Amino acid sequence: MTQRVTYTNCNICISGCGLKVTSEDNQVIKIEPDKESPAWRDFCVKGGQAYKALTHPARITQPMKRVGDRYVPVPYKQAVKEIAAQLNDIIDRHGANAVGSYTGNPGASNFGGFVFLSLLLDAIGTDSRYFVGSLDENALHYVCEEMYNLPWTILQADIENTDCLLLVGANPAISEFAWLFSVTEGWKKAEAMRARGGKIFVVDPRRTESASKADQHIAPLPNTDWALLLAVLHVIAKNRWYDPAAAADCDRFDELIALLAGQDLIELGRRCDVPVSAIEKLAREFSKGSGICLAHTGVGQSSTGSVGVWLSHLLNLITGNLRRRGGLYHIRGALDLVANGSEFFPKAHRVSRVNKAPSVAGFLPVTELQTELTTPGEGQLKAFIIQGGNPVISGPEGDKLDQALAGLECLIAVDSFQRESHRHAHWLMPVPSFLELNEVSALIQELSASTRVQMQRPVVDKPAGVPYEWEFFRDLALAMNKPFLMGKPILNWLVKGLSLKAKITGNPYDGFSPKTVVQTMYKKAGRVAYRDIERSPHGLALNEQPDYDYFLDNLDTESGKVQVMPDALMGHLQSLLASPVERADRAVYPLQMISRRRKQMMNSWMVQGSVQSMKNPEGDVIEVCDEDARELGLNDGEWVTVSSAVNALRARLKVSDRLRPGVAVMVHGWGGNTYNPRQANSEAVGGVNRNLLVSNKDYDPLTRVPKLNGTGIRIERLEAQGAA
Repeated sequence: MTQRVTYTNCNICISGCGLKVTSEDNQVIKIEPDKESPAWRDFCVKGGQAYKALTHPARITQPMKRVGDRYVPVPYKQAVKEIAAQLNDIIDRHGANAVGSYTGNPGASNFGGFVFLSLLLDAIGTDSRYFVGSLDENALHYVCEEMYNLPWTILQADIENTDCLLLVGANPAISEFAWLFSVTEGWKKAEAMRARGGKIFVVDPRRTESASKADQHIAPLPNTDWALLLAVLHVIAKNRWYDPAAAADCDRFDELIALLAGQDLIELGRRCDVPVSAIEKLAREFSKGSGICLAHTGVGQSSTGSVGVWLSHLLNLITGNLRRRGGLYHIRGALDLVANGSEFFPKAHRVSRVNKAPSVAGFLPVTELQTELTTPGEGQLKAFIIQGGNPVISGPEGDKLDQALAGLECLIAVDSFQRESHRHAHWLMPVPSFLELNEVSALIQELSASTRVQMQRPVVDKPAGVPYEWEFFRDLALAMNKPFLMGKPILNWLVKGLSLKAKITGNPYDGFSPKTVVQTMYKKAGRVAYRDIERSPHGLALNEQPDYDYFLDNLDTESGKVQVMPDALMGHLQSLLASPVERADRAVYPLQMISRRRKQMMNSWMVQGSVQSMKNPEGDVIEVCDEDARELGLNDGEWVTVSSAVNALRARLKVSDRLRPGVAVMVHGWGGNTYNPRQANSEAVGGVNRNLLVSNKDYDPLTRVPKLNGTGIRIERLEAQGAA
């Protein structure tokens, strides 16, 4: 038996780190960083343990159909034929929008599967599309479209060269610099920047691992980041610390400066509960030289996320940090999404059936899903595809969503595991691991500051009964006799013809596959040849230097300038300014719950094979400060009831010195089950699902992102509820 070394890249998060994988006898022996890759970093436990899911006993390795209360294996072609017949019947009776889909993190990370599901949905003609992004990243897409007319174009952070780094709702010491962009070894670069005299400010209600190493930690109340950022902008505008040259890049610049200068600093400080002196110091330091303000997940997962992210962009813009070394810039990469994004990812504006909620980046908000499933009428969801996602755990009020999914005529789970959201699935369609793919994850690599492209090479063979994800979506569209390409039925013959070629060569990628799509995209962009990627085992470095002018010089807005005062964002800001300083529900729910990340986990995705999920560290813990614990009369370690306006759960209390008063924190991604459909049993993923406390109706009005950070709660001793 000979060991084999394969170089590939990780597909768990958008960092896309280079990996060196050693295998023997079709089994992974170990995973290490590929230090010859342009995008490598020190060992990551998530990537290092990813291979454990390959041989997990609950992994689905063949299509399975629910028959009564059990699942039976079905040959792939039979499964495709039967599913196609079911979906066509539903479309005939209820219309195309009765078929919907949800894509989670694993699905979005799989470029081939993501694109081919979109092609299937286009072929069906359905607008019922949901995406995990509406649970965390919608604010960024929304703001980028409103300001730059570019929802899928992301700005990179020039951390190595900046003088000041302002992190709002971000903890890169744990999560890295990854929120629709990625900076390889970003936290190490930030610490090196600080060591040479730069400053790091962290804004977070909790003293995170990043905040502990910052020059200053500012702890506002949850859901008030917008007030803090507006206060900083006010100080800069009033003192004329902005860059006058930025006016040339902005529509209504003078009007914006007047608006900012006219704010009430004292009132804004009261809203976020941050001393005015701390706000003034932050504004002064940020204005001294180059600076980067990054508003991340903690901001985006609030009911004010769109305004908070918008204000963070304004802070970078008016201080000249969108045209400066040490600021934010656009990496053209292999595809150049500023020039080609609208063609590669066409804009689509959809509206939900019942509540007329608008889409963001082409996807409807998950907060609408339960209503769309349960409200009768034309277009009510009757069939649903969950692609690599777990919305029952990841989204709000998962218990109600679970009940709604049970009413579907056809629920198809496309995943390696049957998760909590797939409990009522009629079909289980297996998919390969990223360690079994042979393609380029084009989108993830476009979001990285390391300008490189790399093949994902299979380190082991996928199980014989597992189709490629893209293969299933393609074959399903053909079996349904839906036009798979550009709405033209005649092109189905081309797709079928290429499939015959693949059968002859024995390589599925020789048919109409992600390779076909990516080759076309790279050829169109004209910046890299696909064959050169294939010839570069460690990835192909583009050696692109930051162009600090390119982004603002190539905007796709009508005026060619940044739209700094979009009407909808201005309206939301005015409503926030007119709202009471005190929370309306504070008397009943005195604490606000926020979330935090575990380094070993990736949302609810990486629980299979994870040592952390087996040990269940803090999966049922709610953390409060000592002052709040004393006021509540509660002790460290005791069991409590945590209640919100929509639900209640049990948790263990942890008294911490890391939280400001008025705030409680729980980790996310826990409280579900992994089912083994072959044995009709399940394995609990420990802890509780904190998202059960979050309301489907408490969200950002512009993005419909639920208030996963900032939900009002109360904590009581368990005995007080009459519990045993």
